[in-house]
Amino acid sequence: MFALAALACAAASSHAQSNVTIYGIMDAGLEYANHANAAQQSVTRVTSGGQNTSRFGFRGTEDLGGGLKALFNLEGRLFLDTGSSDGVLFKRQANVGRRGDFGRVVLGRSFTTYDLLLPSDPLGFAPNYSWVTSGNGTAASKYGFSTAFDNLVKYEGNFGGFQVGASYGFGEIAGNAADSRKVNAGIGYANGPFSMAAT
Repeated sequence: MFALAALACAAASSHAQSNVTIYGIMDAGLEYANHANAAQQSVTRVTSGGQNTSRFGFRGTEDLGGGLKALFNLEGRLFLDTGSSDGVLFKRQANVGRRGDFGRVVLGRSFTTYDLLLPSDPLGFAPNYSWVTSGNGTAASKYGFSTAFDNLVKYEGNFGGFQVGASYGFGEIAGNAADSRKVNAGIGYANGPFSMAAT
């Protein structure tokens, strides 16, 4: 993979106790793949998101006092090889929440506690090649490994060297609360150069 572009823009402005950031990443590359189809033929192609997912987003926080902050995040994915988006405008993130001494709680669409595994994946931010994200950067995202939920409530907290998290995606089916619901939980531990995680 030959990467051509990386970080695009990051601009922040703050007023009083609030902070809003506009951010993005642009990543495109030229890729040669042999055995690219069932006939074992090769292909040369432009790819998007080889080293990191191309994206744009808005995030912000507001200090509510007493160590409590309100937060939001809107984030969408782009494919630089075609200029298209990943379907829904803010498919990667669309949530609001609170952060405090207890940890962080968000509501909406968000990544699940799979993100505890990213430090253990040497290609964790490379959507074309990561075993965690398993999304192809030049096609509709797979969002494999239960990486994101709609209708989500997510909690994350840090306690000493431990990080814990849980995500619940409501099925929102009338008359059957269990239909289409999703559950994800994880725990991680880090101490100097040693770390491990399970989800």
